[in-house]
Amino acid sequence: MNDMSKGKILPQILNFAFFVFIGGLMQNLYLVINSIILGQFVGNLALASIGIASTINFVVIGFCMGITQGFSINMAQSFGAGDFVRLRKLCYNAKLLTFYTGVVLTVALAIINTPLLKLMGTPSVLFDMTHSFLFVLYLGCIPLLYYNLYSGILRSVGNSVMPIVFLSLSVVMNTILTYIFVSAFNLELVGTAISTIISQSISVFFSMLYVKKKYPILSINNKEEKIKDKHLMKRLLNQGIPMGLQFSFTGIGFMVVQSFLNSFDTVYIAGYSIATRIQNILNNIYVAIGAAVATFTSQNFGARKYHRIKKGVTSAAIVSVCLSLVSAFIITHYGEAIAGLFSKDKTPELIGATTNYFNTVFWGYPILSLLILYRNALQGHGLAFIAMCAGFVELGLRICVVVFYTGQYGYDAICHADLVAWVATGLVIMIMYYFFQFRKYTYR
Repeated sequence: MNDMSKGKILPQILNFAFFVFIGGLMQNLYLVINSIILGQFVGNLALASIGIASTINFVVIGFCMGITQGFSINMAQSFGAGDFVRLRKLCYNAKLLTFYTGVVLTVALAIINTPLLKLMGTPSVLFDMTHSFLFVLYLGCIPLLYYNLYSGILRSVGNSVMPIVFLSLSVVMNTILTYIFVSAFNLELVGTAISTIISQSISVFFSMLYVKKKYPILSINNKEEKIKDKHLMKRLLNQGIPMGLQFSFTGIGFMVVQSFLNSFDTVYIAGYSIATRIQNILNNIYVAIGAAVATFTSQNFGARKYHRIKKGVTSAAIVSVCLSLVSAFIITHYGEAIAGLFSKDKTPELIGATTNYFNTVFWGYPILSLLILYRNALQGHGLAFIAMCAGFVELGLRICVVVFYTGQYGYDAICHADLVAWVATGLVIMIMYYFFQFRKYTYR
């Protein structure tokens, strides 16, 4: 276990963030590998189809990550406070809530799959492929939730290393299975969905075994009752649901953008999909720092060491901005070369659609890095509702740009939607953070 309420602040945050970054890199890497395999063996239609599916799946993954991360915030606060009885009860009730959530999500998503794709204006040439991929993928909601839950449990006690090990196992399995299913069995997108479910299920199995063996303090012992604690469940949901919705708001914004993008030629759909894939890898570094800040803030909040939170957030903000400038440099100077790896049909239109997005959004990377950082800091304080409100602002801005400007500016408006949402929401969330910091907490 890693108690982040003691010791040097910035080295702790960066060490924790490094392993989260490697994990996020692996997660994005397998998405990129899937895209490359599909692009090489199936073609641009598959890339366009997976681009549409990804915007919908982002909402699902975002909600699953958000709600389980919310659960882990409560656990990290209890760990920081040294209340291990409460920590065990939180873990037990979180596992129950995760199962219930998975069942509801699987059924609900299967029902709305067809009408949602129609609502988004999915081109007929892509509809069946996208529908089949998503329907199969939804069957893996429960393992997806449990993977994120166990990763959150481990990070709540300061262990950011083992989630990478289990994720690496999943990535390797997924890559091998995707290649087999797509190249040998010609299952196309459905093959990638099946490989994802299998690999995540294996990862969850080993995560469960590891936590049970290495962290018996997290399991209800024989002297404690295994009961559903309504008070703790409510506490978990009060933190988890706003965080799940906050992640979902971002995904819903992407869905709206995608629905407008679907009216363009498939080359623009594929180009946008490639651009966001590459961007997610580069931006993963400040996502990792944000995750480290969330755990750091939670543990120190539980330990009532508020002065450490102030120093940690400030130091992490400086590092995040510096790294965002590096990301901007890479994406503007090498984005075209990287984009060429994704398809066997490297048309000028495809590369142009990808680089157009890069050249539009890179200006906003410093603000995006701070948006992610301060949002996680608010969550670490237990202020998930405030972070959710900022997510709602981001959703509204992204929708406004594509609704009011796509008709006039076309694909350029699609590209500007992210930039406008990042800058405005970043400023809002920083104001919120410092307002609540100075109003509610006193740092000494």
